[in-house]
Amino acid sequence: MPGKIGSSLSELYLVRLVLPTVSGYALWGGNIDGEFDIFLAEGGRILLYGDGATIDHGESDVIDFRAAAQLLEEGHEQSSEDGGTILDCLNASTDLAKQLGDDRMRDRLTGTDAPLSILYQFLWEEADVPPWQAVKDEFRVLGRWFQERVRV
Repeated sequence: MPGKIGSSLSELYLVRLVLPTVSGYALWGGNIDGEFDIFLAEGGRILLYGDGATIDHGESDVIDFRAAAQLLEEGHEQSSEDGGTILDCLNASTDLAKQLGDDRMRDRLTGTDAPLSILYQFLWEEADVPPWQAVKDEFRVLGRWFQERVRV
């Protein structure tokens, strides 16, 4: 994976986060207990570094909430590449909710009847078509929630 930092025991990756109104770079990884990754954070906020020219955009993965929201609005979520963009956001958000101990958001992401959980299963072809309007509404909430947890 491009942008890898660390040993096999504690791998961190440089990721570009594109949130509703800000973007920048963060470190994400660690594979905690083989179950989830964490973001480099301080005081419960992801440390987000400027989107300046000092970092080569080609050397990091991108978690793009803006693009994912647009794909959902336009109904392009079913192509494999577009679905991957959305899954990246859902996976990162689930990891962050676990990291922060935010059970309410975890339920919104993984609860049995939660629209975003149904979307996740749909993208993996494990569920029928989700309630699209509820998915779009919940994804907007998710983007704002994630952005509120960064420190630029």
